[in-house]
Amino acid sequence: MRLPITVVLTLSLASVVCAAPDLYTMTDLGPGLGYGINSRGDVVGLNQATHDTFVIPYGGTATSLGQISFDTADINDAGHVVGSYPDTYWEDASSAWLWLGESLLRLTDAGYSRAWEMNNHDQVVGRFSTSAGLHAFVWSALGGMVDLGTLGGSGSVAYGLNDAGEVVGMAMDAEDVPRMFRWSPNTGMVDLGATTGIAYDLNEVGQIVAFGSTPAGYGTVIYQNGVFQRLPLPNFTPRRINNAGVVIGTIGLTTPMVWDAVHGTRRMNNIIDPATNPGIVVRELCDINDRGDIVGYGIKTSDGTRHIVLLTGDTPDTTPPVISDLVADPGTLWPPRDDLRQVTVSYNVTDDRDPAPTASIASITCNQTLDEGDATILDAHQVTLRATR
Repeated sequence: MRLPITVVLTLSLASVVCAAPDLYTMTDLGPGLGYGINSRGDVVGLNQATHDTFVIPYGGTATSLGQISFDTADINDAGHVVGSYPDTYWEDASSAWLWLGESLLRLTDAGYSRAWEMNNHDQVVGRFSTSAGLHAFVWSALGGMVDLGTLGGSGSVAYGLNDAGEVVGMAMDAEDVPRMFRWSPNTGMVDLGATTGIAYDLNEVGQIVAFGSTPAGYGTVIYQNGVFQRLPLPNFTPRRINNAGVVIGTIGLTTPMVWDAVHGTRRMNNIIDPATNPGIVVRELCDINDRGDIVGYGIKTSDGTRHIVLLTGDTPDTTPPVISDLVADPGTLWPPRDDLRQVTVSYNVTDDRDPAPTASIASITCNQTLDEGDATILDAHQVTLRATR
């Protein structure tokens, strides 16, 4: 008898597709400073004129948190907000707080503290005062405030964390030289091995963006698996990195920058579609989500006021690739001699976004029982099949 064969193909697409667009589209979200953006595109900001803190849902209108002079730092996917009150309205130099939707939770006792970032588990990192000086901290509802310590020096600060609870920042060593560190509950604080510098953020795949003097040279770097990669000039101070490896930051206080593996280092104001710019010069980029949406603020040239800007690129890729011209050669295993025969599976793969999509053979199914060794996948186009009755 002839044995029908069905080959199932599973697609694997390159992750660098649309990591960053050629041009960004600008949306003016109104007066204020934009601090954070979550995966949905919700933005948290502060109106400097009214000292009001608000959240702008993606595609919606601003909703006030009812908090005055709340120096916001970040927003997570639950819509929770973290930041710090300055001393203008409070007795402390600064106090880290967490907004949980209906209540405001103070993270530290009396004394200085400042929050920098939070993750989707409501863990918060920043810096707070201890009897030994200003130290980096990670806070959670379960563990409370955890002092991350130093590398033997006078102080430390935590700037970024991911959903795995890994933390990065700067800690002084025994000679009071600032060093990049990564911290986790299992390893504690680990020096990344740079001569000097600060680690600002890390993503879910373990890439850390930093600035300093490293084995790869002085400047903006990405660290991963023990290796430093120096980003092309000009150097800029990084702020955030998303899971596609796109980095945002600034040169000085007024020149926002963006880097990705496809385009390299670019000045943001040079890559905004002029048809979408309502007359705003971007001054700072503060956060980026995994969709590539960026939030920050700029100066409106007509009146000099600061406005929150949302910078977006291409829409998400929701159309799957297409397999065509699928042919198995030979198409029939005949005559059956109980021997293994090589079959070549040819096909074409196209995608409306990816210029070079890839595919592989994931499994082989048959209308009769297959014994071990009857069917073997060799590579993306080759299999061996036993010709038997």
